[in-house]
Amino acid sequence: MRPRGEIRQAIAAAAEQGPGTWRDFAERARVGYEAAQRTVENMARAGQLVPAGTAKRAHSNHWMCLYEARVPEGDDVPQPWGGIEALADAVASWSDL
Repeated sequence: MRPRGEIRQAIAAAAEQGPGTWRDFAERARVGYEAAQRTVENMARAGQLVPAGTAKRAHSNHWMCLYEARVPEGDDVPQPWGGIEALADAVASWSDL
């Protein structure tokens, strides 16, 4: 898997500060609006951001989706070694040697 790009890292850090629209994340992360909008859409599709309602920005007639960072739970937390079960199986196989 490829490491996250700079914009995706900045948007993720902005989302961890609290819910917001893609424009809020762009301003918090100090990235361009177009890049932020595309990145937030991709992160929502990947499940890294989840919808948290809607909001209407000042001086606008348009409603925007609020997003928040998805907190991994239990088995969703990535394990670099393949999980505790894989580690236990590997240790158990050592005793057979």
